[in-house]
Amino acid sequence: MNKPAVEDSTYTQYYTGARNAFSQGRLEEAVDYYTLARKRALKTARSDAIANSAVSLAACLIGLGQYDRARPLLTEACLELVRQGLPIADVLLLRAKADYLAGNLADAQGALYQLKTDKRSRPTAGHMIQADFIAGRIACDRQDWCAATAMIEKIQACPTLPTDKLLQARLASLKGHLAMGKSIHGTAARMFEQQVDLLRESRQFRALGPALARAADAHIADNQFDLGADRFYQAARMAEEWGDVNGARRLAQRALDAAVKADNPDIELLSRSILMP
Repeated sequence: MNKPAVEDSTYTQYYTGARNAFSQGRLEEAVDYYTLARKRALKTARSDAIANSAVSLAACLIGLGQYDRARPLLTEACLELVRQGLPIADVLLLRAKADYLAGNLADAQGALYQLKTDKRSRPTAGHMIQADFIAGRIACDRQDWCAATAMIEKIQACPTLPTDKLLQARLASLKGHLAMGKSIHGTAARMFEQQVDLLRESRQFRALGPALARAADAHIADNQFDLGADRFYQAARMAEEWGDVNGARRLAQRALDAAVKADNPDIELLSRSILMP
């Protein structure tokens, strides 16, 4: 869903505004614009525009953790795409992602199975590699280390991996989750730090904060409280800049707790500054 589907100036204005906001990580603003685009698409009864705006709006809501709001939009988009005879792989992949993030592992696995087997899906190689990442995370959550390792090996064989930093970042994250699950905390910390570096190089700043928090958790599990405090503080500072006040305070408290254990007065002071009302 990469461009406005309807030659309609109002729809195009909303849709373009949404894409610009999304590309810059302003998800709340993108939601507002995609909502307007969808309303315009419904008003003009254009199936292609309804599908585009619905699936794009759902992607934003998933990014904001609003999975229940995303699900009916994905259903709507799927129906419109089927009506046009177009592939539904994008929708199925997003459905799997939403279900996984919501903790519905069986539903997520079901969406991945449909992605691979439904004749209406018609997935590309890109869809399949993204599906493998989700499958790998499901395996980690189920402590199925053999399945998780198999997914990692499969992803490592992807021909575009050497030149795609985002794929490399996701692979580092998956390796980190596997290592954390197996209590190999030092390896997990290195993998999450590698993910942080790759996301920074790729300018994926919205994803950088959560990656820093994962690195912090791994450092603390490895009894590296000084490093954990620093990474939690960086994550808190980024959350604050993105306007996530509650998230920033939660992460700052984690930074403060680790800083106290590490006897790091600088991070302790900075964390307290975020926690101040």
